[in-house]
Amino acid sequence: MSKIWLQLILASAIIFHMGYADAKVLKSSDTSSTPSGTKASKSSAAPEDPKKREARRKLIEEKKAELNGTSWDIEIRSQSGKGGLSGPDQLVFQDGRFSSKNASKLGFPPTNYTLTVHEDEKNPTTWETMQISEKEGIAFWRGEWQKDTMSGVITRQLKKGNEDYYFSSSKKENISPTSVKESEGEKKKSVGEFSEPPAETGPESVLLSSVAHSAETKQETTTKTTAPAKTKKSVFI
Repeated sequence: MSKIWLQLILASAIIFHMGYADAKVLKSSDTSSTPSGTKASKSSAAPEDPKKREARRKLIEEKKAELNGTSWDIEIRSQSGKGGLSGPDQLVFQDGRFSSKNASKLGFPPTNYTLTVHEDEKNPTTWETMQISEKEGIAFWRGEWQKDTMSGVITRQLKKGNEDYYFSSSKKENISPTSVKESEGEKKKSVGEFSEPPAETGPESVLLSSVAHSAETKQETTTKTTAPAKTKKSVFI
């Protein structure tokens, strides 16, 4: 009987020791993981440096001004060998918007675009836009531009499925950054070129001239009729 109690006491001691050891390991692992996790959350929530944010904003504005006012001759190729956008095309960046010559014929209007810039000038600038046509679906454009070269991909979503394309540029040309043209009159006003108004030759001026002429004629006639008559001298013998 005493042996049975002794075995129970030993078994209880072993179980207690194992449980204490497991609890100690678990506690140590929790304490070791908690600080690092806390540090990670603090670092991810750290605000961005205002100077870096302002520098990136200025760089985006500079790149957008550089890209605006350019046109690109490109060649579009379908990854499947089929598609309505395949062939030569011209991309235009003007008025702060993007347009495609061929896509415009299909009803895709000019759209705004976003730029993603890199601090290292060796990396290209990325532009992206989305165009919607009621009949021709949705077209997603993504291009990479660096100096005088451009390449990118197009995904066109249709009811029958998607069409994927890729394109590359063959020629870059500088154009006017705006599509609005000044008239000749606006140009003269802008430089201060004003001409003298023409002489009045309408009916009113003719009528005034006739009245003035009649008044002059009447005055001359009155002067002649009211002139004193010459008296004749009488001779007496």
